[in-house]
Amino acid sequence: MCVVRPALIGLASLVLAIAFGAGCASDDSPISPETSQTPPGLLGAPASGGRVPSELASVTYEGRTLRFWPYAGSDLSAGRAVLPINLIFVGKATPLEIRAALVGLTGPRPPIPFIPSFDAPWTDAIGDLRTAYIDGEGWVGSAIHLQLGNIQQMRWHLWLFPTRAPFGQNGVWTLGSITMEGFIPGGVFHQDFSWNYAKQLAIVDFERTGLLDGASPWTTTQPINATPSFGAIPKFIYNQSPPQFIEMLGGPPAPVNAPVPLASDGRALLFDLAESATIVPTELTLSFSANLMNIVYKPECYAAPFDLLFVQGPVTFHKRVKVLLPNVYEYTQTVTSDLQVMPVPEGPWLPEFVDWAPPRLVTGTENGWCTATGSFTSSVAAHFPIRQGRPQGFLTTMLLRVGRNDVCTTVQNCLPPVD
Repeated sequence: MCVVRPALIGLASLVLAIAFGAGCASDDSPISPETSQTPPGLLGAPASGGRVPSELASVTYEGRTLRFWPYAGSDLSAGRAVLPINLIFVGKATPLEIRAALVGLTGPRPPIPFIPSFDAPWTDAIGDLRTAYIDGEGWVGSAIHLQLGNIQQMRWHLWLFPTRAPFGQNGVWTLGSITMEGFIPGGVFHQDFSWNYAKQLAIVDFERTGLLDGASPWTTTQPINATPSFGAIPKFIYNQSPPQFIEMLGGPPAPVNAPVPLASDGRALLFDLAESATIVPTELTLSFSANLMNIVYKPECYAAPFDLLFVQGPVTFHKRVKVLLPNVYEYTQTVTSDLQVMPVPEGPWLPEFVDWAPPRLVTGTENGWCTATGSFTSSVAAHFPIRQGRPQGFLTTMLLRVGRNDVCTTVQNCLPPVD
C-alpha cells in the first residue's frame, strides 16, 4: 500500500483570504507582573484534584492583582503547557459576556499587509478541552471557546477561562489564550502558526465592539510566559508552507532542518471592558467531519508483523450549544469514528513524522456549562498511543473533569485485533 504524508494544500490561498488587524503596545504599562521565566513544573501536593503549578504570574491592574499559571494545559498537572495565557479581561468580562461581544460583531475588518478585508463572524468552536489554574481557586476548564475562520482551513481559536476574582463594581477577571492555527489534512488536529498575529486580531475586534473603557481600552503586560518563543512548527509542515505564508510569519526561508520556533513576546494583552454586550438566547449545532489517515506505533500487546500501524477512516465531531438568559452557557460535544487499522513497515521518513504526531482521537464525549459564578467541564476521550517515537503499549482513555470534584485519570486497554 502507499502511505502519503499530509500536505498543506492551498495554504497560501486560505491565509490570504483572511485579514489581520494591527495593534501596538507600549512598555509604559500600568501592569506589574511578577513571574519567573523557567519552564512550568510541579510543586506541592494535589489541589482541586490536580497539582499546584510551580510557576505563577501575578498581574496587577488598577490596584487589583490576579495570580495564575501563565499557560493553559490539557490536564490538571501543569506538566505540559499547551498554550500561553496571552489575553486578560477585566470588568464586564465573564466568558459569556466576551462571547456575546464577539459573536455580535458584523461588518468588514480593516485590511493590513498580506491580508485583504474580510467580514467572517465569530462562532462557537469545536476543539479540545483546555485547563488553566488560578491561585486560590484551583483549576478551571474552557467551557467557552470561539473561532473565527474555517475549522478545516485556517482559523483564530480563542479559549476563555473564568475566575471568581472580582474587579471593581460587579466586574470580574477572565483569562484567555488565542492562536492562529491551521488544519492539517490527513488528521483531525490543528497546528499553531502564530501567537502574535492572533493577538493583533484580538485588538482589532475588541476595539470594534465599542465596549472597551474609553480612557484605558487595552494595555500590555510585561512578559509573563516563555519568550522569545513558545512552541514550534514541525519542519515537514514548515517546509511545505507557501513562501507568502512564511514571509507573513517572519520565519526563515524554507527548507529548514529543525522545527521553527513560534515567536512570542511573552506578554498578555489586557482588555478593560466597561460595558456588557447583550446576551442573546441561542441554540445551535455544529458539525465537522474529516478523514483520518496517519501512522501510529502499535501497542506492545497488539499482534502485528510491523511496529507501525496505518490508521484510516472518518472522524465526526458534533457540538450542541445552548445559551439561556440571564447568563447560562451549556454545551455537549461528541466524537465518533469508524477506523481501519493496517500494519505497515517502517520507511526512512516515518520516525520524524511519528515523533511529531500528537495523539489521534478515536472517540470521545465532552460537556459543560458556564455561568457568571462558576463553570464545569468534563471530557472522556480515547487516543492512540504516541509519545516521542516510542510504542506505548495501550489505547489510552482519559477522563478529565474540572469544576466539581476535579479529577484527571487514564485507563489503558489494548486495541481490538484486525479482522
